[in-house]
Amino acid sequence: MTRVAVIGGGMAGLTAARRLALDGAEVVLFEGSSRLGGLLERGMLGGGMRVGVTSADGSRKHGDDSEEGGSWQADPLARFTGEANTDDARVQGDAATPLEAVRDPLAIDIGAEAFAVRGGAVESLIRALGLENELVEPRALGSWGLGAAGAYPLPKGGLLGIPAGPDAPGLLEAVGPEGVEAVRAEASLDPAVGADAENLAELVRARFGPLVLDRLVAPVTRGVYSLDPSLVDHRVLAPGLIDRLAEHGSLSLAIASQRRAASPGALVRGIRGGMQRLVDALAADCVRLGVDIRLDAPAAIRDGSAVRPRPAAGPVVRPCPTASGPVIRFLPAATDLDAGPGSDPGSGSVPGLGRGWLAERPSGSAHGRAGGEHFDRVLVTTASAIGDAADPVPSEVVALLVEAPELDGAPRGTGVLVADAPGVAAKALTHVTAKWPWLDERTPAGAHVLRLSYGPRPARSDEQGAAAPVTTEPRPPAEEHDGGFAPPPRALTAGLPDAEVAALALADASRILDVPLDASRLRGLARREWRMPAPAARVGRAAQLERIRAELDALPGLDACGTWIDGTGLASVIPGAERAAERILR
Repeated sequence: MTRVAVIGGGMAGLTAARRLALDGAEVVLFEGSSRLGGLLERGMLGGGMRVGVTSADGSRKHGDDSEEGGSWQADPLARFTGEANTDDARVQGDAATPLEAVRDPLAIDIGAEAFAVRGGAVESLIRALGLENELVEPRALGSWGLGAAGAYPLPKGGLLGIPAGPDAPGLLEAVGPEGVEAVRAEASLDPAVGADAENLAELVRARFGPLVLDRLVAPVTRGVYSLDPSLVDHRVLAPGLIDRLAEHGSLSLAIASQRRAASPGALVRGIRGGMQRLVDALAADCVRLGVDIRLDAPAAIRDGSAVRPRPAAGPVVRPCPTASGPVIRFLPAATDLDAGPGSDPGSGSVPGLGRGWLAERPSGSAHGRAGGEHFDRVLVTTASAIGDAADPVPSEVVALLVEAPELDGAPRGTGVLVADAPGVAAKALTHVTAKWPWLDERTPAGAHVLRLSYGPRPARSDEQGAAAPVTTEPRPPAEEHDGGFAPPPRALTAGLPDAEVAALALADASRILDVPLDASRLRGLARREWRMPAPAARVGRAAQLERIRAELDALPGLDACGTWIDGTGLASVIPGAERAAERILR
């Protein structure tokens, strides 16, 4: 039986582990934290409970929902698959119940709240796990943008904010007569105009001018991908778009044609009770199939061979040994190698180990057999496991439970993407109870759940005072920090006290929704800082990933998948993990 180590217990790792087990492999999954699910996580609002609160020193504080400590394998169903308890978590009460009296928490998504339906891979997995009857669609209320001149409905039927033509619903309100005329004139441009653009901003500016770029495209890329359009590689994010431009002669016509060919219905869906239910079901199926899941075990590939720093050209990956989990190294042949933790290849001997991979653990590890474990294959699903040196994109999600009957009419639809609005720090707001009927049904009358997203802190200015852009290149050495690298970027709100974050989020929500909200309206707060892997669609990242893939390919039995290498969203991650699992068993 082929023995495979899967590094990472997010959706990519769990999906790959399940596929490997279904195909007959013996699978050990190493997860560095105390929970599974990666970018899918449950938050709790009300009832005095919070999740993912980042303290000033960067550590995480937990409420009663903490999943820290203990062995997940010891009681998997009670811990991660308690569907009845999960699905029933809500604010109790009816319209007559004052929110001050609410004691039970309301379960929400503090991470990803939906998935794109494109490709069908996510729904296929959901059906295989028996959750097909729990699929839900958001209300079709539309979304808004917010700029210096105020709020405006975003046009429907576009792609990345690019309109599908001058008659697109809502276009006039968003960009005015001048913008509509620019969209109309785009159809008469030569298809070669903008075709060689290096980034999305260049393409849109060349074909539509600044209004479409600033009011439609920039809010989408900043709010959804935390990237300025000038940092987005459209050839990666929308592959084939330039080919369709050449075919149709117009970018708007190309997008309209693509949208007409799409399946009818919502472009995204969710799961009643929250996306964490998908994690619970997937983890339970992995356990049923015999996957050995190990929490608090941050495994990493040892520096050397294919994955090592290259000082001459700047490192693509850097050494990433771990303090508490195994370091996995390649055994090039059936030879005697030392299996002691922290030893160098070739020193000492352990007889009988064939070609493959050796997982060495530090002394005192709670998992596995002493002396190391042998694996035939290794599948990496996290960038940190190979020391990928590209900056992550930090953001913090701040969820509010507010008592505000004025929001019953959903004045800004399902949410707002912020373009350039003075006095607003958030990059996006989702009116969650307006978007998802299942959550609205569980919330007392007059109560609403709002999610605000905050992007990276402004970069430190250089000597001339210009802000340094976020880059895909490794951060320069910094002697004052452990490991010789500067600390990763943080979200704008990271480390701020809860009271300050609540005040900021309420002020932003008031301006975005044009409804006064202050501390007297607040009934619950949840916050979670995320460090998203460097987006595959960031300019320059595609070439870097090609180099990383080449280095990984140099070692047999090593493969990779996950958000960091396959792209953002479950519609990219799930099929990428399935393909990687199939490749690694060939």
